[in-house]
Amino acid sequence: MGYYWKNFLANVKSIMEYRFSFITQCIGMMINDGFWLFFWWAIYAKFDTIKGYTFQDNMLLFALGAASFGMTGTIFGNWRSIAEFISRGELDRYLTIPKNVLMNLLTGRVYFDGVGDFLFGILIILVFLPASKWLLFMFFVITAGILLTDLMVIVGSFGFWFGRTEDFSDQFVFGFINFTMYPFSIFDGVIKFLFFTALPVGFIVGIPVELLKNFNWTSMLFLIGYTVMFTALAYWFFYKGLKKYEGGSAMTIRL
Repeated sequence: MGYYWKNFLANVKSIMEYRFSFITQCIGMMINDGFWLFFWWAIYAKFDTIKGYTFQDNMLLFALGAASFGMTGTIFGNWRSIAEFISRGELDRYLTIPKNVLMNLLTGRVYFDGVGDFLFGILIILVFLPASKWLLFMFFVITAGILLTDLMVIVGSFGFWFGRTEDFSDQFVFGFINFTMYPFSIFDGVIKFLFFTALPVGFIVGIPVELLKNFNWTSMLFLIGYTVMFTALAYWFFYKGLKKYEGGSAMTIRL
């Protein structure tokens, strides 16, 4: 953890060289999120509920999605670039370092534009959630962030087998994020089954929102168990693919 903390601080110093750009990126992301908030306000101004979801429920869901996405993008800056590193043969620099390859890859870069999303999610919670549940909300932000990272590790690792998959990987993450922005109750049948198995939408926003409304230990343990299992799967899948990695044409040293 000490190594990763130093790595994080080094990235912070690099970003702070361009403070104005950092500030404008954060503000830009918060404005973008603000348009989504206005969209849902306009919808719920016409309909009191959407299949049992109220405006407050939707704000909890939106806050979870924004905060977890922002946290993941900040701490694990390379989470969307795994397929790109594989196709360009740029994993070599991480293979030369005597640290965990996957964690070193994920934390090798910091994108502070995600701070805007994270802060926006926190601001929503300050308004729509009682203070007694703030700590529980932050726990769900962490589990959701872990699951988002796991999913992108799996999708990015397809590059080990199928070559240039970076475009698919990038489009996939934004398509997936869209599903976390809508009332979870509108999904049923096969779609809902997928969201509780292969695609962890239900564990990123569905179950956490229900637990914030009505807490029960059965759902909580189910969420924790799935998060651990999905993380183990992502870890295994990445290292399974790494055995097929052929490397790049040039070696670089990362200091």
